[in-house]
Amino acid sequence: MHNPMNTITSTRIVTATVGEYFSSGRNNFHWLRLFAALMVIYGHSYAITKEAGGDLFLRLVRYRFAGGIAVEIFFLISGFLITASMTRSSLAHYLWARFLRIFPALAVCIVLSTFVLGPLLSTDPDYWRETGTWRYLYNNTLLFATEYWLPGVFQQLPDKAINGALWSLILEVRLYLVVAGLSLAGLLSRRFFNTFVITSFVVAYFAVPQIAVLDRYSAWVSCTAFFAAGSFVWINRDEIRLTTMGVVIVLLLAAALHHSEHFFVAYFVALTYLTFYLAFVPDIPRIGKRDLSYGVYLYGWPVQQCVLLSIPGSGAITNTLIASAACLLLACASWEWIERPCLNLKSLVR
Repeated sequence: MHNPMNTITSTRIVTATVGEYFSSGRNNFHWLRLFAALMVIYGHSYAITKEAGGDLFLRLVRYRFAGGIAVEIFFLISGFLITASMTRSSLAHYLWARFLRIFPALAVCIVLSTFVLGPLLSTDPDYWRETGTWRYLYNNTLLFATEYWLPGVFQQLPDKAINGALWSLILEVRLYLVVAGLSLAGLLSRRFFNTFVITSFVVAYFAVPQIAVLDRYSAWVSCTAFFAAGSFVWINRDEIRLTTMGVVIVLLLAAALHHSEHFFVAYFVALTYLTFYLAFVPDIPRIGKRDLSYGVYLYGWPVQQCVLLSIPGSGAITNTLIASAACLLLACASWEWIERPCLNLKSLVR
């Protein structure tokens, strides 16, 4: 029987496809997502502390701040893995698995924010009677809408949001449903999906700058595009090869188009290719099945706000270091006590 790992070992100097790497069972997705979650904290530290200058990525690339790049990496990886899940499982199992991954840990984070953080820090004597308190709990827990504020909480800080990272989860869940819909419609086959995605990219390239509402929701458009790119890589995994020369080419393309009006195309291609190259090619120690990225992402912003509240006037790097350490501990607790036990229930639905 053919062993995919032997193929990768024997062709490492030449090339291997994404499909061959994935079939081997070895990848760096947990590391990439954890790095991206910590990048979000780093990127947000400048918005939260209002320190001038911007993060290192923004200063170097002058296109996206660190948090924006990180979220796009999240959606790129998500598009790949979610489409893989949909094409390899029943609809019921797919939806159940997606629910278990997102909602239990989210609900605990929102409940802690509403019933612990809020009462401890709120300066509003009517905290429990304010509709905003219950709207924050209800809408964020069920992902009906993103609510950013709790009455009287963080009012003395530059940014008063309780959790500025929650907006992406609504989009994430909606894209899960889009993938399910495409599957039901028979559009996840390679021929149909490639036509659909390529046509959508071409239309978006010309339409987005001309449509005000799409420009206003540019973050949603961008993340959706990266999610679709991840899906595209999964559908075409047996044709896409990961090579060092490929990395050189996409980086040279990005450098050549830097500061031009077409740089976003080069950035999109480069980030997509580099993400999957780093996900599969480097042979680094694995984290195992412990995925701390979601916990770090969920608790990052509120912990950063608490750090600033505790150390007034502290800068972005101080905020990043302290918040990252605290969030890693919270993420471990979330994984061990909430996420992993819930994910163990996936087998209840086939």
